[in-house]
Amino acid sequence: MEQFISFLMLTLSGLTTFAVGGCGESEEGAVFVSATPSNGSNLAPAGIITVTFDNTPVGLELEGKPDKSYWWELDGKVLTIRGNPTFSDGYQWRDHVFTVSWATGRKILTYTVPPRKPNVPAVFLSANPPAGGEVAANGTISVTFDNPPAGVAVIPGTVTVAGKTATITGPFTPGRLALTIRWDDGIQTIHYTVIP
Repeated sequence: MEQFISFLMLTLSGLTTFAVGGCGESEEGAVFVSATPSNGSNLAPAGIITVTFDNTPVGLELEGKPDKSYWWELDGKVLTIRGNPTFSDGYQWRDHVFTVSWATGRKILTYTVPPRKPNVPAVFLSANPPAGGEVAANGTISVTFDNPPAGVAVIPGTVTVAGKTATITGPFTPGRLALTIRWDDGIQTIHYTVIP
């Protein structure tokens, strides 16, 4: 019986040592490793910042200035910070400062959000060949706008946009063609005669 009690005491002592020691690993503080994009960089309006530590930080807190809405999540050694267009409105705020604090450290990250360009509407100017003309079945039609158009789509055909010019390629069906061009700011229909 005495041997059993000694064995039990020895076993309990070993379990206590195991629990306190944590399998032989000592708890270390987390150290900042990197931020992507790097500190001082430009940040898109709805940009994502990834902060990496060498260990999981304990007691992590994040303060953002200006105090707009943002989302953050800590997953192990990686902190992800995500902005949104209202949080990062380039017309109101240019610099965004994040103070990341944890039990064993603190890091200040500063990013610049460039001002957004105003949304300038694009107006249809001309087409080549001109409206009412002829186009080959496998031909190309070029459409020019006064500003770069956004969201361009055509029926029929395939469109590619470079700057202020939209290039539309066939094949087009021989006969009468009503080419419809849609973009964020408008719609235009151009009539052609398609020749084989």
